[in-house]
Amino acid sequence: MARKIIAYFLFLVSIALTIPVIDILFHNNFVTLKDALYYHAVSSLVCITGFFFLTYEHAYRKKNHNLWLVYATTICLTMPVFGIYSSIIIYMAQALSDSRPPPIVEDVINVPDAKVYEQILNRSRQIEVMDRADIAPFVDIFKSSETSLKKSAVKLLGGIESRKAINGLMLALMDKEIEIRLLAAGILGKIEDDFARQIKTLTLKVEQDPHDQKLGEELVNVFLAYATSNLLDKVSASYYYEEIIKIIDNIQETSDLTFIRAKTYFSLKKFEKAEECINRCIQNNDKVPQYHELQWALLLEERKYTELKELIALAEQKGLKGLNKNIMKYWLN
Repeated sequence: MARKIIAYFLFLVSIALTIPVIDILFHNNFVTLKDALYYHAVSSLVCITGFFFLTYEHAYRKKNHNLWLVYATTICLTMPVFGIYSSIIIYMAQALSDSRPPPIVEDVINVPDAKVYEQILNRSRQIEVMDRADIAPFVDIFKSSETSLKKSAVKLLGGIESRKAINGLMLALMDKEIEIRLLAAGILGKIEDDFARQIKTLTLKVEQDPHDQKLGEELVNVFLAYATSNLLDKVSASYYYEEIIKIIDNIQETSDLTFIRAKTYFSLKKFEKAEECINRCIQNNDKVPQYHELQWALLLEERKYTELKELIALAEQKGLKGLNKNIMKYWLN
């Protein structure tokens, strides 16, 4: 918060310092060209410093360039007055719409190695990293030229029908052999049909008795599995997440449902509501590792790295079991 206040103050100062530059550009009244160049340089540096305070995130990210700082430096120095105004306006507009330009990162995740967890991933969840790591053996299989081996892998993944398996089948859809692509597409279609049948059956039952606890929980779990399966686009997944919240509102909320509500709000990027729910879960039972890992993921998304590190250190002091050791090792070293 303090960084934001300093940044916004520096923005105001830089705007004030552009007044002499505006005068010589449009009126040429009371300042010389030399003074105008001086004010331009100072106002640009002040504005760039403001962007530094506003976008600097973590010491370990120095090797991954700050895209906003590069943009602000370039445009402020090359475009007197207009550079400062446009960069501030564009940043504010993107901040309000929660659409920030991503940092430049390296795409090096290929195999299930501990080094996978040694990079700070922008707007990536640690669970997704583990998903990618778990299907790495299938990546190697699909890179091979043995058709029989690839067919066996596709059939194996089709029998699992989990999110990780679906990720593997998505890879098979890009195989160079049409036989493999058709087989993967058929299995994915079958999985979607299974979800559709379950949803239709349970939805009809829930409509007859919307307060039935068991039916409500079953439908919530099916919706959650479908929304997180990677079979849906973002808009469709958001629809099922919203439906999950509506169902939970109509039945008695258990600890498990509160956790599902937290995950759902997290997926919808409603981080404040997700944080409120996961805090309730931890207050009720702080021994569940999934609660703490979701709380860490929330702090990672909100870029609260100091608080994240403190909570991971506290979890280690308490000796909580079942937590991801690779994540803990990274943040505590």
